[in-house]
Order: sequence, then structure tokens, then C-alpha cells
Amino acid sequence: MNGKAIRIRLFGVDAPEKGQPFGEKARQYASELCFGKTVRMEKKDKDQYGRIVAEIYLPDGTSLNYRMVAAGFAWQYTQFSKSPELAKAQEKAKTEGKGLWADKSPIAPWNWRKQHRRNSQQLAH
Repeated sequence: MNGKAIRIRLFGVDAPEKGQPFGEKARQYASELCFGKTVRMEKKDKDQYGRIVAEIYLPDGTSLNYRMVAAGFAWQYTQFSKSPELAKAQEKAKTEGKGLWADKSPIAPWNWRKQHRRNSQQLAH
């Protein structure tokens, strides 16, 4: 933005974490769609870390947030989004075994973070 790189949290979706299965592939997919391109941001909120939470629109007008879910590289984050379009995209990706849905038992990032927080707390004691 204005010549500076900024970190944006995608509204209504949660992608696998770094170190989690499909985390790197999800990051690469998002990068392929928008790196070096002019995108439009629709700010929705700020998160607890002060990052902008937004819907990102690619040069062709499609939503990066939606495309991530549709390709199987993110979950709909139902705690924050009740979008029926995202729900349909996720169900279709799941049915077709796209991306992370190819895994036998994919773990949602919010559960993965809890599990890893718990493990690091146990190691610290």
C-alpha cells in the first residue's frame, strides 16, 4: 500500500499454518494469485495484533479469500464469516478432495494452533 508491503489477514478464512500440512502450498497459491499485482482491499476490521483484516479482490475482480477456500487451501472461518458462498466453496472443495481436503484427516488451523500451544507449554514445564 503506497509502495510499502503490509501484512493483511484474510477475512472469513483461515489457511494452514507454516509447518502445518498444506501451509506452504497455501502460501504459494495465494502468492501466485496476487504477488506483484495490483489488488483491491476491502477492510473489514483489525485483529488482536493490529493487522488489517480484509477481503482482497484480485485484478480479475474475484475474491482471493473465496479462491483460497475454493482451491482447498483455506477453511471458512465460521467464527467470523457466515457466508453461504464460502460454505458452498468449501463443501465443493471437500467433496472433490482439493488441496488440504486430499489429506485423510485435515486439522483446522485454529485446532492446530491450540494443539501446538499446548505441546509447547508442556515442554516448557
